[in-house]
Amino acid sequence: MNLEKVAYLLTAIEAGSFSLAAEKLGMTQSGLNRQISSLEEELKTTLLLRGRRGVVPAKGAEPVIARLRELLAAEKRVAEEINAVKGLLTGSLAIGSYFSISTSWLPPLLKDFSDRYPAIELSTFEAADEELVKGLREGTLDCAFLSRHSYDGDFFELMETEFVAWLPPGHRLAAAESVTPEEIAAEPFIYPRMHSNSDIDDFFLRHRTRPRIHLTTNDPYSAWAMVNAGLGVSVNNRLQSVSLKGNVVQKRFRVPERVTLGLALPSLDTASPALMRLVTMARTMAEGFADGPFAEALLPEARRPA
Repeated sequence: MNLEKVAYLLTAIEAGSFSLAAEKLGMTQSGLNRQISSLEEELKTTLLLRGRRGVVPAKGAEPVIARLRELLAAEKRVAEEINAVKGLLTGSLAIGSYFSISTSWLPPLLKDFSDRYPAIELSTFEAADEELVKGLREGTLDCAFLSRHSYDGDFFELMETEFVAWLPPGHRLAAAESVTPEEIAAEPFIYPRMHSNSDIDDFFLRHRTRPRIHLTTNDPYSAWAMVNAGLGVSVNNRLQSVSLKGNVVQKRFRVPERVTLGLALPSLDTASPALMRLVTMARTMAEGFADGPFAEALLPEARRPA
């Protein structure tokens, strides 16, 4: 089997259309279609449904596509391991990331990694927990930085941050020492990435309360700006706001809320040499969090005395 054709197939699925996939691959749409049709003929099965709106996996083809993805990943790992034996670290890493991480300590981590291993091609994908977990399970992501509650596979804990309420300047609860989930749920609530298995979804589910939703947003940064403008309240982890500007008041909960962030892998057993180097560097960086620029985002008991 020609694994290059398998790569064409997976690119078309990820792109959702032949035109976008062909552009990415630097080939014509007709040429791409011929290659995938040739693979379908070889396997004697239809893998893609073609239509005006693009391409999607054919009904019942998902298990076959999953196995093809595994074959391509295995070939990639073998090549990378052979190079590692020769003292070369090559390959690529598709890295998913929780929003708060992608704007705080992920950039310096990737800078250090790229400086040390320039032959590794890196790509990043920022999304909510549900999409990241899907990427890990489908094999489109080599790893993902996300919340512990979202993932039940191989996971390296990196830090614990505090889950807090976001209040507009001058809000009636701003003077309180702490707040309760019920008090926040009773206020006009701004909900980022609703129903995406996020920490916010988990927070309200655990406390068996439903917020009085006033607005929904696509990302936490919009939610922060809306809270700052006085449109309502929200909740999130402290790390999320490290790089954000404004006068939003952050309040602890009466019973402290924790969020564990870390690095999730599809499988530790099949991790490439490049991925394991990234894991090592991420864990080393995490050890310095308490003394670094993200110290204020840690739980108070995790901070080191000056």
